[in-house]
Amino acid sequence: MKVGVSVGAALDALCAGKPVRRECWEGGEWLAYSDETKMFYWHDEDGPIAEYEEYNIGSLDLVINDYEIGSFDELTGQPKWKGE
Repeated sequence: MKVGVSVGAALDALCAGKPVRRECWEGGEWLAYSDETKMFYWHDEDGPIAEYEEYNIGSLDLVINDYEIGSFDELTGQPKWKGE
C-alpha cells in the first residue's frame, strides 16, 4: 500500500488489479480495473457505481501526487488502505 503516488504509478497499480483512490474523492469511493472485462469500475462502500472503458486523465492529474494504492482483503474482497 502506497500513499502520495503519481497518476502513472496509480495506473500501473490499477492495471495490476489493485484498488486506487485519491484524497479529493469522497470518503468511500475508489477505482479498480477488471482484467476479465477490460473495464474500470468506480466503487463506493456499497459496491460498483459505474463502469468505464477508459480512465480519462486531465492535465491537472499529471502534476498531483495524491493517489493512494491499496490492496484487496483476501477474505472480504474489500479494499484495504494504509492506516486503516
